[in-house]
Amino acid sequence: LLAPRTGDTSVDRTAEWACALLAANAHSLEGRVVPMPCPAEYNFFFTHDVLLTDLSAVWFDAARVKRDLRTVAAWAEKGIIPHARYWRDDGFKTELCTPDNWNHLWFIETVTRYLHHTGDTATVARLFPLVATSLEQVLTQCHSDSLMYAFRPDWWDIGRREGPRSYITILAIRALRDYLFLCSFMHRDLSRLPDYELLSDGMERALNSRLWDAGAGYLMNANGEDRDAHFYMGSLMGAVYGEIPPDRASELLATARRVLVDGRLGVRNVMPPDFNRDSVRAYFRFPTNEAGDPYFYANGGVWPHANAWYAQGLVAAGRAAEALRFFKTVMTLEGVSASPRGQPAFYEYRYADTSSGAYGAIDKPSFLWAGGMYLGTLYALMGFRETEWNIGNGDGRAAGVFESAAARLEFGPAKSVSLSGTGQYSVGLSAAGLRVPSGVFPDRKSVV
Repeated sequence: LLAPRTGDTSVDRTAEWACALLAANAHSLEGRVVPMPCPAEYNFFFTHDVLLTDLSAVWFDAARVKRDLRTVAAWAEKGIIPHARYWRDDGFKTELCTPDNWNHLWFIETVTRYLHHTGDTATVARLFPLVATSLEQVLTQCHSDSLMYAFRPDWWDIGRREGPRSYITILAIRALRDYLFLCSFMHRDLSRLPDYELLSDGMERALNSRLWDAGAGYLMNANGEDRDAHFYMGSLMGAVYGEIPPDRASELLATARRVLVDGRLGVRNVMPPDFNRDSVRAYFRFPTNEAGDPYFYANGGVWPHANAWYAQGLVAAGRAAEALRFFKTVMTLEGVSASPRGQPAFYEYRYADTSSGAYGAIDKPSFLWAGGMYLGTLYALMGFRETEWNIGNGDGRAAGVFESAAARLEFGPAKSVSLSGTGQYSVGLSAAGLRVPSGVFPDRKSVV
C-alpha cells in the first residue's frame, strides 16, 4: 500500500508508519486474520476500533474495508452487529451491540462510505439488513425532544446516567442521512425516506436549540434535567460534519482550544477531569474508579480521535493552515517525539497532568485506529471531502497547505490523484485529461 506523499518529510514518514501499522496490527481469530487494536496488549476484535480505522482506510484500501465489514457481518447474531469477539475461558464469545451502542452509527457510516468509493452494490446488499437493524436499534434512543439519549457520558462504554447527548445525536443525524443515500442508491426502503429526512432535520434543529450553550460556546450534554458541566470531545463532531452553523463551529473550536487543547500533547477527552471524585462517580454510577484519576485514561487523557476530529474540524472551517500546524505538532511521529515523554508511536491515550513527572506518558503504543485516523486527517488536509451523498473537493475550498501532493484514491477502480498549488480555493479539477466543472468527483461511469 503506497502512503500519500506531500513533500513534507515529517508528514510523509508518519504516513508510511501508519500504513505499516495498519498492515501489522492483525491476529488470527477463529481461522480469520482480523485487525487487532494493539496485539501486544490484547488481541480482541473490537468493532469500534475496526470501523474508526476503516472510515479512513476507505480512501485508499477498499479491499480491507470490504473484508472487515464482512467479518462484522459474520459475527452478527439475530441481525445485530457485534461489539467485540474474543476467546474467554472455554470458547469464543461475542458481545452484541446494545441499542445505545455507538457502533451501530459507525457501521452505517462505514457501509455508506464503502458504497461511495466502490459502487459495490452486491456487498452492500448483503450488509443492508444489518444496517437497517442498526438504525432501528439506535433510533429507540431518540426521545420526543428529537435528541438521542444514552447512559454513557460521551463516547465511553462506562456510566449509567441517562440523558441527551451531543455526540450520539450528531452521529445519528449523519447516520440517517447516510441511510437516505444508501436506500436511494440501492432502491430499498423508499417509503420511509421522507420520514427519516424530516427526523434528521428535526434532530439537527434540536441539537442547535437545546444542546448549544451560548454561555459556554459549546455543545453541552444533560443528564435527565441536569445540565452536564463537562466539556466532551465528542461535540467536536458537530464541526466536522457541518451540523452546526459556521459561526458556531468557529466558536466551538475556539472553546475547545481554550478548554480541551493541551498545546504540547493534543486534545483532552473531557474537562474538568473530576470523574474520580466520589460524588461524581456516584452521580454517573461508576462502580469503581473506572474512568481513571485526573488526566488519566478517560478522565481527561489525550486521545488520538480527539486530535483527529479537532484537526478535521479546523479543515472544515476553512482553517487548514492552523490544522496542519496542530497536526504536525501532536500527530506526527516527529511531533510526538518532541513532546514531553514522547516516543515515536501511535498510542491509545496520553497522560495529561502537567504537574506530574509522567506528563505526556504514552499508553499502548502501536494502536490501530490512531494510525488510521492519522491517514484520514491527512486526506482531509490534502483537500479530500466526503458528504453523505458524494466525495470530492468539497465546497471548492482546498486545504491548500501542500505545494504538491499525491495519493491513492479508491473511487471505482483505484486511481492516482495529484494536487498542486496552495491557496484558499480550488481553481480546477480534471479527470482522465478532461476538465470537470465541479468539486464533486464524477461518477465512475462518466470518466473512465
